[in-house]
Amino acid sequence: MSIEDVKRVSIIDVAQRLGIEVHGDKALCFAHEERTPSLSFNTRDNYFKCFGCGIKGTVIDLVMAKLGLSFQEAVRWMESEYGLYNQQFQDDRRANVQSHGKTDKTQQRAFLEPLRANGKQDGREFSALYRELLNLGDTEEATAYLAGRGIGEDITRAYGIRTVHPHTAQLLAQRHDADTLLASGLFKTGKDGRLYYTLTRHRLVIPYLDRDGQTVLTLQGRDIDGASNHKYQMLVGIETVPYNLRALEKSGTLYLCEGAIDVLSALQLGLDSPVGFAGVNNFKDEYYGMLEPYRLIVASDADGAGKGFHRNVYKRFLKMGKKVEALKWSKLKADYGIPDDTQVKDLNDIARLADYDHKKGTGPKRVYSRLLGETCTVLEDGVLFDSGIRYD
Repeated sequence: MSIEDVKRVSIIDVAQRLGIEVHGDKALCFAHEERTPSLSFNTRDNYFKCFGCGIKGTVIDLVMAKLGLSFQEAVRWMESEYGLYNQQFQDDRRANVQSHGKTDKTQQRAFLEPLRANGKQDGREFSALYRELLNLGDTEEATAYLAGRGIGEDITRAYGIRTVHPHTAQLLAQRHDADTLLASGLFKTGKDGRLYYTLTRHRLVIPYLDRDGQTVLTLQGRDIDGASNHKYQMLVGIETVPYNLRALEKSGTLYLCEGAIDVLSALQLGLDSPVGFAGVNNFKDEYYGMLEPYRLIVASDADGAGKGFHRNVYKRFLKMGKKVEALKWSKLKADYGIPDDTQVKDLNDIARLADYDHKKGTGPKRVYSRLLGETCTVLEDGVLFDSGIRYD
């Protein structure tokens, strides 16, 4: 069987085996919430496309998107589901199976080197493994921790955040070969040659998802026990990406934040489309082109590093003929009943101090993010903004 042969398997049948309820050639899209079916299947050319979110592709792309698998993993799923045999991937599989349990640094480097691109690996190859780790985790503990930081349960659950106990994570070492675990960044080799879980001291695990909201590109751990000198830990050897890439699927305004917790705080405060960067030094050159189409509001921390981040981004975009704005901290504090003289250093401070009952009484939700700078007239039955937008 060739890859082209695999792609000829009925798209409708694959969709149904994936649990997608198909009516004729239509279905509700699994990649976003909707009430009217926008996912369409072309049986003649054997591909799918959602006219709501734009996701599309072959049967292999469908398996990748629905199950959060890499290309190779999706082909293997098709092999298993349909009893297919693909020589190319069988040979690759045999070539990559090496020793279990113990390994040495020479073996590790030999395995990693062919997979590296620009010094880092593409984490999407390990998306299924990352999800397996998250499935071993505890949502309730993660919810309780983030609630203490002013972030609601609905956001914690929607963004798939878990706490993972190190002993539980070690179960992966019994299920997968050592080389895969090392390549994924989830494990490292100790002096005794054994595998050790890399996020042992960073039990709150935050998945960084691709734009489809399904594929896990990397993971970030946060120390919630005071066990490490470093608050956060990214997976070593895996390409670092912005947090909440799903925001790029929308048009309009993006809020540029420092890290995942600030993104979650921004969502809690009603700022619709925040994107986070794992530290101001992780803002890469390629991000400028990616962000250029949007209205940008920098919501970095109110400290020296945050101000430096805003200054650097402002200057770079100005050379591109684009101006960026800074978050109006005093306006946001006023929206949530926080006195203007209250010292806050980041968005999470505001999320923790916010008086949400006060916010409910001041006007329609998310006024700040959608109608920044506009004045309005309070009517008996709603609010009318200068732009003509009306909230009941």
